[in-house]
Amino acid sequence: MNNRINFVYRIPRFLNRLIYTYRMPKINYMDIEETIEHVLEKRKSIIRWGDGETDLFEGYNIVYQEFSENLRKEMLEFIVDYEEESAYIIGLPVKFLKMSGWESIKNKRARLWMRTRELFKRYFNHNSIYIDAFIFGIGLEDKYKKLWNLKENCIFVHNNIKHAENFEKKYGIKTYFVEVKPSNSYSLIDKYEKQIMNTLKKFNLNNDNTAILISAGPAAKVLVYRLSKVGIVSFDTGHCWDNPLNPELFTRF
Repeated sequence: MNNRINFVYRIPRFLNRLIYTYRMPKINYMDIEETIEHVLEKRKSIIRWGDGETDLFEGYNIVYQEFSENLRKEMLEFIVDYEEESAYIIGLPVKFLKMSGWESIKNKRARLWMRTRELFKRYFNHNSIYIDAFIFGIGLEDKYKKLWNLKENCIFVHNNIKHAENFEKKYGIKTYFVEVKPSNSYSLIDKYEKQIMNTLKKFNLNNDNTAILISAGPAAKVLVYRLSKVGIVSFDTGHCWDNPLNPELFTRF
């Protein structure tokens, strides 16, 4: 009975979203080649927005992060602060945001992104340029590895040191590991921010010779944003190392 009541309650919300997102603002975006060139030339950080961020923004817990008002506040901050001159660039599920209303109804995967379509229309800067959130997906390594190929060092933020070790062996880049919790890492975000800053200072590292790669769930987005505000470039790489996304699942209509 409760499930039925919940389902009935959700119908009006779904219909309102459907109507609201049927006509979407134009989204300006770069393909991956343009993204790599732009990020390197302009020294931009990368923040990626996915379904987990949408869930948290709407007040829900996700598997590896509980809802937090402070987390939502900081996510909203980097959304509304974002403009062409920002020190970071935001990745979004571009394919689904630029679909027509009718396409978004017909396509099963697109319907799963309806809430993100609503958030984009309601909160994001429609005049800014975005990139594909799946930039670190399967099959794209030859492109995205250019972001760190010429670096001498790396600060690798993850919950498992083996991925840092694998990165160091694979790319031949001296790697410094910063360990984060596998879940609810936002609860210790101040600690992780200090560890990154202390690692830079202790080993005399800088952005000219060091890549900072952060995999810490939604907390990674806030870490990248905080670091960008003090002139430090970093990349929110997500599941790139342990369970990379397959972009084909999100681009085949």
